[in-house]
Amino acid sequence: PVAVFPSPSGRHQINGSNTIIETLSSLLPPSTAPPLTAADRTKLAWLDTHLIKLLPPNIYRTPRESLQTFAYLTSVSNFTLPQKLAARYLGALLMYLVARRIA
Repeated sequence: PVAVFPSPSGRHQINGSNTIIETLSSLLPPSTAPPLTAADRTKLAWLDTHLIKLLPPNIYRTPRESLQTFAYLTSVSNFTLPQKLAARYLGALLMYLVARRIA
């Protein structure tokens, strides 16, 4: 993911979930969001290194499930019909192949 935050020089782009969470945590007052602890950082690292590898093989387990996922994704988007068809079928095929390779 990508987030853009205001900075003294204008806007600053931040990439990656952990970096975004750490930046938000540092920008918000402690009463709103307590600072991240070492345990929080450990959990975030685990999400990036382990959980992310478990999700695709479970979401795109079969070609049918992959198509179902992309059918939903294209139904809630603002793509044109040709874009929806391409995203649905090519995206489903590619993610199914990626998931098989990861598993």
